[in-house]
Amino acid sequence: GGSNDISDGFVAAGTVAGEARREFKIAWSRLKGSAGVPAAFNWFGYCSYISCSGSCAGLYGQVPVANPSGTLLPSATPNMIRYFTVSTTANGAATNPVSRDSYTHLGGGIPSFGNISCYDFTMNTVGQTITRLTGPGFKDWNIAGTLVVNAGQIYFGAFNAAYGVTDYGNTTINNLIVSGGELNFDYSTSTTIVTGNLSLTGGLLYLGDRTFPNHGDLELQGNWLQTTGFFGVNHKAVFFRGSTLQTISGNGTLFPYVEINNPAGVTITSSNHTIQDTLWLTNGMLTLGNFNLSIMGLNGQTASSTGGIVYNNTNSFIVTNGTGILRQSQLGPAVRNGAILYPIGNSSISYRPLRITNSGTTDDIAARVFANVFTGGAQGSGTLLTTNYVDRTWAIAELVAGGSNLALNFQYNGIDELSAFNRNLCAIAYHNGTSWVSTQAIGPVAGVNPYTRSNSLLTATGNFTISSALIPLPVELLSFTANQIDNNGYLKWITANEVNADYFSLEKSVDGLHFKEITQQQCQAGNGNKAYMYIDYNLASAGVAILYYRLKQVDKNGSFTYSKIVSVSLVKNASNHLLALYPNPCADFFNVRFYADKNQEIATTIITADGRLVNSKKQNVTAGVNELLEDVTALAGGTYIFKIVAEQTPHFYKFSKK
Repeated sequence: GGSNDISDGFVAAGTVAGEARREFKIAWSRLKGSAGVPAAFNWFGYCSYISCSGSCAGLYGQVPVANPSGTLLPSATPNMIRYFTVSTTANGAATNPVSRDSYTHLGGGIPSFGNISCYDFTMNTVGQTITRLTGPGFKDWNIAGTLVVNAGQIYFGAFNAAYGVTDYGNTTINNLIVSGGELNFDYSTSTTIVTGNLSLTGGLLYLGDRTFPNHGDLELQGNWLQTTGFFGVNHKAVFFRGSTLQTISGNGTLFPYVEINNPAGVTITSSNHTIQDTLWLTNGMLTLGNFNLSIMGLNGQTASSTGGIVYNNTNSFIVTNGTGILRQSQLGPAVRNGAILYPIGNSSISYRPLRITNSGTTDDIAARVFANVFTGGAQGSGTLLTTNYVDRTWAIAELVAGGSNLALNFQYNGIDELSAFNRNLCAIAYHNGTSWVSTQAIGPVAGVNPYTRSNSLLTATGNFTISSALIPLPVELLSFTANQIDNNGYLKWITANEVNADYFSLEKSVDGLHFKEITQQQCQAGNGNKAYMYIDYNLASAGVAILYYRLKQVDKNGSFTYSKIVSVSLVKNASNHLLALYPNPCADFFNVRFYADKNQEIATTIITADGRLVNSKKQNVTAGVNELLEDVTALAGGTYIFKIVAEQTPHFYKFSKK
């Protein structure tokens, strides 16, 4: 105080014996000119000392106690610069700037950094590294303002020969900005919590290595932005756990794992994004808008990894309310077999999922659902249909055209049924580019609100819906029979109304599962009934008791459908038997292929490995090969026995539920 006050400009305070305080007063006009008083500002000041002879010097009050700075000798730079943040200059404001103390790193590396609690922290030193102290004990970082990494590296822990790969500290950050350098949570044993926004606009950001359990996840309660920079793949999860709407934006991020656990939801607002392994839908919606989300579903990245999408309840699914699609990778027998769930809906109150099984060439398959059905198939194309349909359209696309062989299962609610729709006489319809056509025989839906309708062996992708007012198939197959005369098989089929049909491929199998083409016959075209026949000579040379046949009808646009399977028994009184259960292991559904020697009622049962009854039902089958679809959505993961009793004879097949 006193004569040592500074009223304008900057001068040395001098030495005042016994005085414990210095006060500095600087006019805003001196600092800002005509710009006036700022709404908020950072204040940096320090006290240095130097002897009259210059033999010693030092810096007071600029660093955390555990991290002393260097001296202010001419060739030295302090490790840390400390400054204070005044968050408001409004009249009457009483924010204590000391409660907003912040640090910028400008000096050398610090290999054993301890605790820190501050407002802002900036790493801005090229080629230098701060490593949070590794070993037992808690070394916490609490950044109430913003952690900025612009140059250099910050490591949360490191491999330690004495303690292993451990970092015992907790980390809580309000806002996180990585614009350069590297921020690495590889060895952190705790989940880093970012209560505000995360911005990656340059540099490198790594979460915990996926090979170390319970290491380095990130909980984000604000928004995600990545424009440039590198976000480490093969690493841990980003948990979206805010309480208000969160957004994902930038130029596209490859996430290792993602959890949606925010009742207010998460919305993608720019660019397409990809999840390398697993998406957990726990609570709240993930809304795509006009942007795509790809799920690679790489099983086994960690011991607990399931790959794909983990769906828990109808309070959390993917909303396809724009042109954005949900794409899942590598559907097919060799990689992701079985019925793959697409947990989608066209709004947050309209969950309308589908399940896709691809038994053809492995491919990436995308889907979305939108409200309404139009005569042109695509959303808004043509005239809005108002009767005889389920008022939803599912758009399905494969990444590489051709080769897929799809089984589809669509789910809808009773409120979606337009007037005159008959759920007992309906079929899945496909838009062929000109009109809606049926993909199957008319039949009933399954389930009780929600309802499902399934079809199999579809090769075309595009727009699908469910209708009870269908245009006939290009070929209406009236009958398909197989009979044995002497040692030859006589295959006959009759069609009607062959429109845009190309040819029939007759296929043969010795086991009811694997078929090979034995002949082709061109379609005769035109209206009216058409009859076809083929003789398969010397049946006994196949060396089996039963032979199986099916028709593949190919249209001129390349799409095709399969008929039911028929059979020829080479021995008298061929008995009932179970041909196949697939996929195995299964997810939510599996198919059973069963040969019946005559029309009859059978009983099916699912039993746990320790003999407990799970469910049982009766159903009718016809003579020959029957395809049965079993819904095991409600079953827990594990090993089960599927049992069929036909004419008092049991048939068993072991299967696994994922």
